[in-house]
Amino acid sequence: MDEEKVLFNGTEEARPDKGLIVLHYLIGAMSIEPTGNLLSFRELQGGDVYWKAYEGRSIIRLQDFFGERPQALHKAVKGMEHKRASMGDVGYVIKALPKVPVTVAVWGSDDELPASANVLWDDTVKYYLHTEDVAVLGGIVASELIKRASLD
Repeated sequence: MDEEKVLFNGTEEARPDKGLIVLHYLIGAMSIEPTGNLLSFRELQGGDVYWKAYEGRSIIRLQDFFGERPQALHKAVKGMEHKRASMGDVGYVIKALPKVPVTVAVWGSDDELPASANVLWDDTVKYYLHTEDVAVLGGIVASELIKRASLD
């Protein structure tokens, strides 16, 4: 039997977590279009249980990396399917999977407030992925944005 592989960007072999997310997405694939209605991870079924892990692997990492330089998010989304979001100092809606958009917003620090970030999901994500998968996907998105912003 031939070995099957999941490719990322059509060329490089996907890490196991990416491959598993894609597999779960394909198993549950439907024709439900995104609504544009956003919800936080905590609003997903069981989101409170996974909140700390999710926050650490996505939101805090984005806040720490982009908080002092929110404009770097412009560079990070180049080459990704995206559109501007009217949220944060810099915000984008990124197509994480074909029918799974994710909104990433960063607010830079100023004299009164510290930097912050948020990662929000279209309310249809629950039809495509389990909450645990959304937690992992949030971390994957954060890692990819940080990696892209770090490239010279």
